[in-house]
Amino acid sequence: MAALWLALSAHMRMSGCRGQEEDSFAGSRRVFGVLLERDVCILLDCSGSMATSLPEVKRELSSLIWDQLRPNRHRFTLAAFSGEVQTWRPTLTEASEEACREAEQWVWQLCAHGGTCTLQAVQFACGLGDSVGVYMLSDGKPDSSCSLILQATERMSQGKHIIVHTISYNCNDSAANEFLRKLAHQTKGRFHCFQGDADLLVAAMLKEGSTEEAEPTCSAFEGDDLRGLAKEMDKLRHFRKQAAAFRKILLEKQTPVKG
Repeated sequence: MAALWLALSAHMRMSGCRGQEEDSFAGSRRVFGVLLERDVCILLDCSGSMATSLPEVKRELSSLIWDQLRPNRHRFTLAAFSGEVQTWRPTLTEASEEACREAEQWVWQLCAHGGTCTLQAVQFACGLGDSVGVYMLSDGKPDSSCSLILQATERMSQGKHIIVHTISYNCNDSAANEFLRKLAHQTKGRFHCFQGDADLLVAAMLKEGSTEEAEPTCSAFEGDDLRGLAKEMDKLRHFRKQAAAFRKILLEKQTPVKG
């Protein structure tokens, strides 16, 4: 009976948990995830390759300011990196309404051009304090050596609580994604691989009444958050099948035999 209760409980939770999971991947969380730290620095790749993506990224970043930074009273700053690093403010700032308006205006004046000086951007973020959550969005590899950046980040974060979360934005370069994954995991951060197609897959997973055939498996995702979600959904699908099998057995036993 314990197995039956577990399976039935999981089956009932299947629809109840969907709303919460949908919230976790709505709005700015769809791209940046949930901001976990009190003090945060957003690093935005504004290299030339981001030209077509930048308008949408600006909208997502504006959403982040009002969805998470302002209501949760973070201390924050923003920096854009291309051939050089441009900073909104050189130090962390309380997320007052005035500061958020100014930050949003700063975001909308950004232009895509030049290279990708990732190392200098990380250096700026690591210099903001001893405990900072860094959220870096990029669409490709840096100009400098990936191994050099990983070594420098490890050195700069020693003795500090610097966590770098990385977002791969519509990037199909496996080497670039692997670099961003290593950078995040090295600092105990999260790696998120944002792809438009993945959003459709998540919608299919969370859609009420979706069938097992319509739901993707965790192998379809690269990012940490989505892989975690997919694994949980795989478990729930397994329990749902068990629950259906137990229910069928119980109904068969309760049905009187006609003779």
